[in-house]
Amino acid sequence: MGSGKSTLALQIHHNLSSRGLRGLLLTKLEPDGAQVTSRLGVSSPAVDISATPNLVALARQHMPLDFLVCDEVQFYSIEQCDELAVIVDNLGIDVYSFGPSTSAGVMLRIGMYPRRGSIQCFQAFSLNSRVLGAILRFDFRDCPILDL
Repeated sequence: MGSGKSTLALQIHHNLSSRGLRGLLLTKLEPDGAQVTSRLGVSSPAVDISATPNLVALARQHMPLDFLVCDEVQFYSIEQCDELAVIVDNLGIDVYSFGPSTSAGVMLRIGMYPRRGSIQCFQAFSLNSRVLGAILRFDFRDCPILDL
């Protein structure tokens, strides 16, 4: 808390957008409503995904997209986090996610390797998927864990 995560999310969104890239700023359960606000007083309109049943459909609806900046990811459901991985793998959209590293139960369910796009996680996360053959697996019984 108070480490500048939302400020960094706003900076990344602004910098990518000012380079002509297309993206969405997402948040969930933000006290200020559908916007991301930093303690510095900077804010930007955002898409509140609290009532969004499917992030993949949301991304497709706003195509073409180059990136998503996701603030308050500690409040995203497991399904929404899984959908972020699908967005990166299948749609080739880069995802930047922000949430506290000290929050109990925070687990971003996005595997880091291999990816077509990129995922930047600015929080503690648990790597929970592996690619075995050409299949993304969330079950590790038969999946080797490699140092990459």
